[in-house]
Amino acid sequence: MSIVRGTSVAEDLARALPVTLYYGLTAFIFAHLIGIPMGIVCAIRRGKWLDSTITALANVGMTVPVFWLG
Repeated sequence: MSIVRGTSVAEDLARALPVTLYYGLTAFIFAHLIGIPMGIVCAIRRGKWLDSTITALANVGMTVPVFWLG
């Protein structure tokens, strides 16, 4: 039982799970639709300015704290 809501924790989890799965799957698809083409571009144009720019943006994206990004 939840102390705050007074409901079953399983009910709370069941209510939140579809939304969580939706956002997780959307983020997964978005990351692949953007990440794979960018990786191909970086592999083809290795050492050029576009490769450096994409790599820098990817590094910034990985190092930004999640609470800032959210």
